[in-house]
Amino acid sequence: MLISSWLRNSKRSAPAAAPRRAQKSSRQRAGSPARVESLEDRRLLSGYQPIDLVSYQPGVGHFADANLNGWGMTAMPDGSFCVANPFRTGLATFYDRSGHVLPRTIGVPASTSQPFGPVGQPAGVIYNGTSDFVISENGKSAPARLIFDSIDGTISGWNPDVDPTHAITIVDTFAAGHPSVYTALDMAQNSRGQNVLYAADILNNRVEMLDGGFNTIGSFTDPSATSVDPGFGAWSVSAEGNKLYVTFANPFSPISGPHGGVVDVFDTDGHLLTPKHFAANAPGAGPLENPWGITQAPANFGPYSNDLLIGNVAGAGNINVFDPDTGAYLGQMHQPNGAPVAISGLWDLEFGDGTPDSGKTNQLFFDAGPNAPGVSGAGLFGVIRAAGDQNGNGRSDPLRGVASPEQSPQQALPVRRNTASILGTDIYHDDVLKRDGASAIGIVRP
Repeated sequence: MLISSWLRNSKRSAPAAAPRRAQKSSRQRAGSPARVESLEDRRLLSGYQPIDLVSYQPGVGHFADANLNGWGMTAMPDGSFCVANPFRTGLATFYDRSGHVLPRTIGVPASTSQPFGPVGQPAGVIYNGTSDFVISENGKSAPARLIFDSIDGTISGWNPDVDPTHAITIVDTFAAGHPSVYTALDMAQNSRGQNVLYAADILNNRVEMLDGGFNTIGSFTDPSATSVDPGFGAWSVSAEGNKLYVTFANPFSPISGPHGGVVDVFDTDGHLLTPKHFAANAPGAGPLENPWGITQAPANFGPYSNDLLIGNVAGAGNINVFDPDTGAYLGQMHQPNGAPVAISGLWDLEFGDGTPDSGKTNQLFFDAGPNAPGVSGAGLFGVIRAAGDQNGNGRSDPLRGVASPEQSPQQALPVRRNTASILGTDIYHDDVLKRDGASAIGIVRP
């Protein structure tokens, strides 16, 4: 079953929801011919190189994880990445910057109404470093360090001191009789200094706002998005600086397309800042194809430094680039061989934090999953590098100590490991193995 028909069926089976409102600088562009850049004593092609670190299918990435079916993703303070995996396992899984599969998993519970079955359906995930969003169970209470929202309408939180292996459900909209289908989650501070969760609800075409006690304090949308396509609904929300980027898409359409999308900008109180849209195109009429992941590039990310990157879930899984100030479309990211970066079922995008454990600030981590619930095989966690990048802090190479598909993981173990522990998870990092430029290039695949 395709995700479009699966979600379409969810709309039919859900109790009636409230009806949608009436429709009422010069930069070098990617896509130019690949050129050779001089870098120290090496010469590397320009462009952006995706590297599959972890895959559901053995042999596709450098490591395999049968639980991987990525949707939302967030970085942890210890440098690892947490990925939400709906449809098959309902687990959150963890990977370090080199793709090592970490031992911790977290079960995200399904709605007690089980509108889509007994397995949890986590979609969005964020790390919470505040003292808000407290969860409790069996006499234990603590702020949720990870917060999830789900396709089956729940919001849940996890802290290992409350339950080391399971998230605790706080909101269950299907059980409460006013269902939501949450497809993304982020957090920011509003103008009053409150920590607020923003949950995209595709079923009701809105972004719901929840305060630090998980209480709904309002919602917002752009009713004019449906004038681009009547089927568009609020699909994702991403906090960048003091702005919220919200995408509108129609995942209920056939996976074969055509697809379109709208991107709008709101302030953190939910006020629309782009009444004529930041970017928009009707199905088949532009580069947006059910856009979801959004992030802004740092100053050292090649031709598209400082630009806004918007990934497509549908189509080939291209990454579109826009001027963050004007909304001008700048092109799509291309590989060194000139082909567009294409990651089937691309979901989240996040740059490294620049620490030795989290990857460089100009290494773009991504996750992807199949566009068909119940069909596994496309789950990926990986990284995209600007060819020739050597700055951005962090370790110089996310693949040191990583086995190529022809190697066993044991063959790729580093000579020495540093161990860091946070939230009860042991993370292993390599710090000895080094490779020259030729071998580094030789293990990546176009």
